[in-house]
Amino acid sequence: MRPFILASLLTGLTAVYSGCVREVSPRNLPQASQKLVVHCYLSPQDTLITAVVNVSRTVLGTKTPGTTQGSLASATVQLAEGGRTLALRYDARLGLHRGDPHLFPIVAGRTYTLTATLPGGESVTAQTTVPEAVSIVEAYIDSLPNRYNQGQQDYFVRLSWRDLAGRANFYRVGGDTEFGTRQPVFRPNQPPRDTLVRMTSQLTYPNDSPFLTDTDRDGRLLLAPRGRMTFAFVNGQLQARPPVIINAYLLHTDEAYYRYHDALRRQDQTDGNPFAEPVLLPSNIQGGLGCFGSFNRAAVRLILR
Repeated sequence: MRPFILASLLTGLTAVYSGCVREVSPRNLPQASQKLVVHCYLSPQDTLITAVVNVSRTVLGTKTPGTTQGSLASATVQLAEGGRTLALRYDARLGLHRGDPHLFPIVAGRTYTLTATLPGGESVTAQTTVPEAVSIVEAYIDSLPNRYNQGQQDYFVRLSWRDLAGRANFYRVGGDTEFGTRQPVFRPNQPPRDTLVRMTSQLTYPNDSPFLTDTDRDGRLLLAPRGRMTFAFVNGQLQARPPVIINAYLLHTDEAYYRYHDALRRQDQTDGNPFAEPVLLPSNIQGGLGCFGSFNRAAVRLILR
């Protein structure tokens, strides 16, 4: 009797899950019109003001990693603040619109307006207020035994800072490492020779989000999650040659920057998972899509010898 019951249950489950999967013809899907897509981020520390303007593309299927769209050369892009204006010119080499911050300084506390217009008259606009700087209180390096490789250590960087009281604040942490490693260099008609070269890698946050808010922690000392340094190991031996230079960053962002990039991170984490809840990307572009945001960056350099 038990085998019969088990077989019946399996048959029922198969029928249930088979009934959940239905092929939908693209003709039955709602047709979305193209919209202008704008990305531009301002910071007082940047040496170049850049913007990317393009149009949305409706695509069925999965996204292809590594594919990006450059800026439309025909678009007119203008930045304005307090009666000043700056036209961002298209740079064919970079594939984006750019401007000189020396001619148009980005200042904390000021509100900037971005306008992008196509030759046909279609136009979008957005605003951002640049946050003030937040200083890093402490930055330190720690290590933990690697859970998969006995005798191997993983190295991390952590930042702490004092939240600005009396307002909602949004933050992002990150950084990179610079280190030397020996790699074989190949030359014509010569055997490969190990050469010390400098490498760069980004800090990663595999178990935590690098995006934080001061919700329920207004005015307190905030501690970032650990940023993991990524090195090459061969037979359990660290291939990085000291000194290792760590550049750690704290971004005090506006809400639009935080919301968009946090959603983008969560969307990337669920990509390819048919059971994950879809993550919608927010937009603060009036009449279009994308993000016009700003941040103020604090940085610290550490050396691991």
